[in-house]
Amino acid sequence: KEQILKILEVGDFMGELSLFKNTVLTNSAEALEKTEICVIRSEKVREIIMQRPEIALKFLEKYAERIKHSEEL
Repeated sequence: KEQILKILEVGDFMGELSLFKNTVLTNSAEALEKTEICVIRSEKVREIIMQRPEIALKFLEKYAERIKHSEEL
C-alpha cells in the first residue's frame, strides 16, 4: 500500500531510526524535482554525535515534530 507520509524539504532527512536501532529501512522516497541526497553510515553518525552532542538534540527535535504531526492526523 502506497501512502505519502511526509514531503521532505531542503535539509530534511529520513531513515534515521535505522541509525539508532538495528532495523532495515522499509520506507522509500520519490523525488518531485532535481534532488541531491547524502547517505551516511550509522557508525559515522554515532561518531559525529559523540564529537558534537548538539547534533543529537537536532535528531530529538525532529522526532518530536514527527510525533506531534502524527498525533494531529
